Order: sequence, then C-alpha cells, then structure tokens
Amino acid sequence: MVLAAGCAAGCTAGRAAGPRAGLPRPALKPAAAAKPAAPAAQNVPESLSPEGIPTLLTIPALGIKAPVVVTGTDPDGVPETPPFDRPDEVGWYGRTASPGSDGASVIWGHLDTPKQTAVFLYLRDLRPGAEIRVDRDDDTEATFAVERVDTYPDDSFPSDVVYDDPGYPALRLVTCGGAFDRKKRAYLSTVVVFARLTASGPSVH
Repeated sequence: MVLAAGCAAGCTAGRAAGPRAGLPRPALKPAAAAKPAAPAAQNVPESLSPEGIPTLLTIPALGIKAPVVVTGTDPDGVPETPPFDRPDEVGWYGRTASPGSDGASVIWGHLDTPKQTAVFLYLRDLRPGAEIRVDRDDDTEATFAVERVDTYPDDSFPSDVVYDDPGYPALRLVTCGGAFDRKKRAYLSTVVVFARLTASGPSVH
C-alpha cells in the first residue's frame, strides 16, 4: 500500500485569509449515551457488497452532506485528493474497501483551499459516537460510529493503521491538520477519524 497522508496527498494549499474567520462554528450534537452491548451474534451489522460506489457522505453533527467522487493515484503513486475548485466534495480512495464492505475505506477532503474553507474544516471536532452515513450507488447505505479522532505529524503517518484491514467494515476520514508552514505552504499534520460500521441496509434518501 502506498504511503500517504491527507496533507502529503495534496492538501497543501495554504490558508485563505483567516480560514475560520466569518464561518459559523457548527453546533456539535452530543453523542447518544452508549447502550448495553447486545450478544455479539446480534450486534454485528451485515457487511455490504464490495462493488458499491459511494456517492454521498453525511455527518449530521457537522452539518456535512458532501458528494463523493472516486480518486486514484498520481504518476508518483501518491493518492489524489478532490480538486481544489470543488471544496465541498470528498474523495473516496478507490483502492480501498467500498464503505460498508469488509476492510478499511478511506475518504478524504480538504480543510481549506487557497481561496476558501472546505468540507472538512471542522472534522477534528468530531467526538466518539458521532454518526457518519455513506450512501452508495447500489441503493444501500452504510452507517458508522466514530471510535476516535487522531492527529499525526506527516513524518510519522501510520499507513498500516489507516489502510490495513482491521477485521471489520471500517471508515477512515482524512484531512489536513496541525500547524501551517507558510514557507512550505503546507499543513504539517494529518487528522484521521476512525469509525466502525454500526448499521447497513437499503438507502433511505
């Protein structure tokens, strides 16, 4: 698997003048209280087909409803991110699992662009238990719950932790983070949201 962090993959635009200025901060909805665990056989959602292509990412706590495009790698083998001129889109790295199928699915989006803020501006504010939904082109929907949110310096990005199959259907959301180096015009860290499948079935949207 290629080594890649969200920032190394192209989120190096530099901040627009004050990327957080003038933007209303979303009201984060508290995660619902954890329910007692059901017996394992009853508490494991059915994984979805690996053939489904994600089309829409919804994160209610952040007010995100973002179209999903498929991304690949550039000639150097570095994963591509969505184009800067479409800051409200996210990209599913097509070499990873389809969301809801067995394995780790990776979706990334920009924090900001040279001209404006972008879809994952507040991604680091997600809390454990927050819901993430992914609609797919086979009329199915995968629902995930956030397990944790970590920030990694780009020189120690844990590719194995992000990309390797954890043994269940998982989702990783990736964006830039940490300090911004004005000389390099790049963020120095990467934010990764780790989430686990909690429900699957026909799309309701």
